[in-house]
Amino acid sequence: MADTSSFSLPPLPVLRRAAQIIGAVGALWGLAPLLVALDVLGEGSALAVGDGRTGWGIGLGMVAVWLCGAAGAVLVGRYTALSATLLFIAACAGFLLVGAPWIGPGTLLAAASWLALLGTENPFEAEMERERAERARADTAAI
Repeated sequence: MADTSSFSLPPLPVLRRAAQIIGAVGALWGLAPLLVALDVLGEGSALAVGDGRTGWGIGLGMVAVWLCGAAGAVLVGRYTALSATLLFIAACAGFLLVGAPWIGPGTLLAAASWLALLGTENPFEAEMERERAERARADTAAI
């Protein structure tokens, strides 16, 4: 029987790979609202979802948001904290810029941001291990 008394996350590379895949899917899905916002795809297009805002100002903002999401998905393996930040900015800013058409891509980018954040290494891990070893030594000396 498995020990279910404590919660354990998957290994960091697994979390990072999942964040990369989900972020890439979210960025690719975000191309449709981006093209609609740029007025490249018309309102009657099959890819036009909902009644999002359009125009060149919104469209150029969406280009920046999409680039943040794509860069975040690419950088997950090497710079996980930066990647989590970029993915979260892309998820939130897309909602603010185009609204409803960004629900799908934004949700995926936010989930990828959370996974990337969980995939970051703890910078204090070595210090925590040293403290655990000292405590264990003190406990065995007290016995």
